[in-house]
Amino acid sequence: MTRQKQSIHKNLIRIEAIGGRLPIGLLVITMPISAARRDRANRQLDVFNQASSFFPSLPEQQPQSATVVTVEGKASVRLINQTNATIVYEAIGHTDKRILPRKSHVTLKDLPAPITLTFRRFDRGLLAPQPQISSAAGLLEVTLNEAADLGADRIAMKIE
Repeated sequence: MTRQKQSIHKNLIRIEAIGGRLPIGLLVITMPISAARRDRANRQLDVFNQASSFFPSLPEQQPQSATVVTVEGKASVRLINQTNATIVYEAIGHTDKRILPRKSHVTLKDLPAPITLTFRRFDRGLLAPQPQISSAAGLLEVTLNEAADLGADRIAMKIE
């Protein structure tokens, strides 16, 4: 190898060791926006999965906020993110941690009761969930808004 090629080879090895990636010379790979967003969301989710104390245990007892009538012992929950932040949520025992992008919604269908939901803003901001009964049987809508004070902040909800 010539000196220049040896120098480039050594630099590539150093970059690989520092960044943990294998460089591909000057080749530029473009990805569609949706794939790039999905990859970014998956990386964000990996960060949350590594944090062992992200979701603290539930408080002992909270006052009842709403009543939903289950259908054959199952209920559906529609989470509506009204914040400008990404929210990580989980239905304990039914789903893994998932990401709910800002200003979007998702419906978790036919979850067997009781259901424990945990949710947290990615930026660790305060959340004020507001449960509402839907006109559809067995559906509970939970609107997640930004909370103005610590007293209104909630990170979990139990549906019995």
